[in-house]
Amino acid sequence: MIRKGSFAHIYQNSNSKTKEFEEFTSTLYSQTEQLCENKMQEFMIIWGDYNQSQDNQMAKMHLIQCFPFLKDRIYQFQDSQIFRFITINLSEKNILFLMSGQFAYQQYDGTSNLEWLNDKIRKQELHSKSIIIFTSLKFILQNGLSIEILQKQFKYVTQLAVQYQNLIQSFDKMIYNRIHISFVQNKNLDYFFGSQVNLVLNLFQCHNSLQIPQINYENEFYKWKKICQYSKHADIQSPLSLYLNESDIKSMYKIFKSCSIKNQQECSYQEKVQNILNLYTKESVLYKFINLSMNTMNFKIYKYLNTVYQLFSRSLYEYQDGQKITKVVLYRGCAIQKYQYDKLYEEYLYNQNNGTTTFICFPQFLSTSLLKEKAQQIMSLKIDQIKQQQINRSKITQVKSNENEKLLKSIGFDDQYKLLIKIDAKFDDKNKFKPKYISKLSSFQDEHEFLFQPFQSFRIDYMQKANAVNGSNMQMTLFYVC
Repeated sequence: MIRKGSFAHIYQNSNSKTKEFEEFTSTLYSQTEQLCENKMQEFMIIWGDYNQSQDNQMAKMHLIQCFPFLKDRIYQFQDSQIFRFITINLSEKNILFLMSGQFAYQQYDGTSNLEWLNDKIRKQELHSKSIIIFTSLKFILQNGLSIEILQKQFKYVTQLAVQYQNLIQSFDKMIYNRIHISFVQNKNLDYFFGSQVNLVLNLFQCHNSLQIPQINYENEFYKWKKICQYSKHADIQSPLSLYLNESDIKSMYKIFKSCSIKNQQECSYQEKVQNILNLYTKESVLYKFINLSMNTMNFKIYKYLNTVYQLFSRSLYEYQDGQKITKVVLYRGCAIQKYQYDKLYEEYLYNQNNGTTTFICFPQFLSTSLLKEKAQQIMSLKIDQIKQQQINRSKITQVKSNENEKLLKSIGFDDQYKLLIKIDAKFDDKNKFKPKYISKLSSFQDEHEFLFQPFQSFRIDYMQKANAVNGSNMQMTLFYVC
């Protein structure tokens, strides 16, 4: 029995049972069974700081002012032994770690606190993915540190901050504005949504009793404007701030309104479904908006867009693609940030060495192709697109770098791999939850596209070893069954 609330549960409601499917889901469940609903909660902070000073108390106050839910959820420790003891005892909780520079390098039992914590996260013994170093510029300069140097040795150091403003921005990115093309699915899976994981999954629990939702377009228009304002004012890593503006919102509103008028006319149910999917499959601002918003893994944005997500998920579920196949090999070409691939590879390698299967989950509607050559072509284009996005984002945010800020900004976050993903997929041809062949709906029919529902789980069967060369070609093989 797959526990309700796990990402594995999304399969159980919708899929036929085969031996291979049962083996897949039982293994997937074994990776998530340690989660207990009564232990789920929103973020808490464990803060190690050698000195309890007015500065870090002020920083704590600023954090609570910006993120009120952190009140009574910030725990500060000066002693390494107590810090580690409490960390282990709260290992099931959803933790962000914050350390001063001195505390991070303080030795206890033969290892520094930073080395100990990074190793515990790598081994998936803690419910966390992030370490933030909040320290003085003097300490950084004296010890020759930079975020680049830290991340080469400690993969889970995500930010290096020296001022309150830097710290607030770091937490904003960690809490509200993650970009994750994909994430490892293991006992840490609810790290992204905390106790809200059930609400997110329910958006994509597609079965026959669920109907395509009705949309109040004026209300959605208001929500999109709110998201636009939010993404412009927050220090957000998401490309939403590039692709979402007032004219885009008006364009999306017109597209939706036109579809609504068309579906009110006399047409079959399948024609209505195709009219809705056409809004997504035609390369438009709406297509970018939906997937980019999903990739933020931002529950605030998910709440705004839940009706829109449901509209497309239900429509894809109902779409009849006419395919009777039960086995297919699919390809996806993309670009992935080096630091992200490196962390994923490290977890995959650790699991492999310990006889554990690694699952990966994609939060967006996942587009794949029957043609390896087409996927490779897309893969090559993505690097240039991302570089241009980074240039545009720098112009929008008007970032003015000085020598000190260069220590805090990781060049590695701009480094990319080209990644070719091969997917061995097996499914029941009658199963509505299977990936759908949408070529005749697509603007790019030569891609021969199969589209997956969001939050589908894949077993990682192979990952190419990461290397240090920016722009390298990487390969990954996944297995999918439903």
